[in-house]
Amino acid sequence: MLIRTRLVFLALFTTLCGAAFAQKQDQPTPRTDEDILRSVKLPDGYAATVFAKPPQLGYPTSVSAAVDGTIFVAVDENGSIDRSPNRGRVVRMRDTDGDGKADEFKVFAKMDSPRGVIWDGPSGTAPGTLYVMHPPNLTAYTDTDGDGKADKQEEIVSGLAAEGQPLQTRVSVKVKAPLWPERYPKSEKRY
Repeated sequence: MLIRTRLVFLALFTTLCGAAFAQKQDQPTPRTDEDILRSVKLPDGYAATVFAKPPQLGYPTSVSAAVDGTIFVAVDENGSIDRSPNRGRVVRMRDTDGDGKADEFKVFAKMDSPRGVIWDGPSGTAPGTLYVMHPPNLTAYTDTDGDGKADKQEEIVSGLAAEGQPLQTRVSVKVKAPLWPERYPKSEKRY
């Protein structure tokens, strides 16, 4: 059921991307949850809720989910055209009361032009590392104490986009970790 919920969240997240980019500052009334859900078509056995929307979250570019349902969303208020500094971040979102809506929003880390995120940790509320692709860099942001904010950062790769390349240049990175018995007790150690 958790996988279905995540798939539905991703579908709604994509729908909200368009809404966030289209919404103007002077627009008097934001879309209601009912308005957003009216256009969502689901197969039998699936249910949808709006997990987050502006003003708490706008301009999403990518998402990563932790095993406990915590969601990490890369946000870039520049969109794909502007290059103004200090407008990108990753927000950690949680549903703490079980109603299917995010009610805790924390800025996990700030960076320019985030385009991809991968969470590596036992849960979204435990210590772990978030890998963020923000051209031309791939950076590891680590939360050492589980408070939902990165305590350290390490540039893993740099120079992935040449000077002058558009920010929408996509570079994909896959993190492949060995199945350690300490982390997954019922599995064998593999290399």
